[in-house]
Amino acid sequence: MGKWLVTSDWQCAFSNLEFCRQAHKQELEIIKKYKVGGYIDNGDLKDAYNPADLRVVDFQLTRLKAIRELVPNVIINLGNHDRYGQHADQINWFGIFKGLGI
Repeated sequence: MGKWLVTSDWQCAFSNLEFCRQAHKQELEIIKKYKVGGYIDNGDLKDAYNPADLRVVDFQLTRLKAIRELVPNVIINLGNHDRYGQHADQINWFGIFKGLGI
């Protein structure tokens, strides 16, 4: 199965977007250097429940597209901040990732 990279709790918001970009650059370097064959993100891709800042949405789409181009096996798990609100249902923003094959 090969090597896997696991991340979680990005808690991405406009206020920390530059740090997220730096972390994304590092994760791409790790994927390439170690020839990672699988990627798991354990959720909380964004900090706010709803509404999410569109700059955060754009960053995560760009980020996951870049990872998907390098890694054949990508799994994104649902974190509590990935839901629209503070409730237990499964209504979330992950539908936007379907076009990436995730």
